[in-house]
Amino acid sequence: MKIVRLFAFVLIALFIVSCARPPQAELDAAKAAVEKASQDPDVERYAAEDLARAREALSRAQTDVQARRYDKAKASALEASAAAAKALADAPAAKARAKDAAAAQIAELKAAIPEAEKLIASTKKLSTIRLDSAAAAKIIAAAKAALEEAERDFLAGDYIGAQGKAEGAKNSIADLSREISTAVQAATRKK
Repeated sequence: MKIVRLFAFVLIALFIVSCARPPQAELDAAKAAVEKASQDPDVERYAAEDLARAREALSRAQTDVQARRYDKAKASALEASAAAAKALADAPAAKARAKDAAAAQIAELKAAIPEAEKLIASTKKLSTIRLDSAAAAKIIAAAKAALEEAERDFLAGDYIGAQGKAEGAKNSIADLSREISTAVQAATRKK
C-alpha cells in the first residue's frame, strides 16, 4: 500500500512539473520593454542604472527559464519590464536636471573667468609677488576653451559632457584663484 501511495505521489508530482510552462508572455513583454528602452538614447545616457537593472533582470529571467524555475523567471521578467518602464519614464526628468546643472556650471564658469583675470591684473601692482603669470594665463586660456566646448556640448544636447567640462574648468580657476590669493597674502606680509 505504501508503495502504491508513493508511486501515485511521484506520478502526480511529475505531471505537475511537466505541465508547468515558461512565462512566455512575460518574457516577451520584458524583452520588448528592454529593447524599447535600449533604443532611446536619453535612457542610455540619463537612466543608465535603471536600464542596467532591467537588462540584468531579463538575463536572470532567461537563465531561470533554462533551469525550469518558471516562477522565478516570471518574477524576473516582471522586474525587467518594470525597470525598463521606469528608465523610460525617468530619463526626461534626469535629462532636464542635467541640463539645469550644466547651465549652472557654465554660468558659474562665465563669472569665474573674469574674476580670475581681475585677480591676476591686481597682482601686477605688487612687485614682490611670486606668481607664474605665464602659467596663470595658460589656465585662463584653457578655461576659456573649456567654456566654448561646454557651450557647444550644451547646444548639441550633451548636458553631461557640458557639465563635466565646465565644472573641470571652474575647479581649475578656483585653484588658480586660491594660489593667487595665497601669493598676494605672502607678498603683503613681506612689506
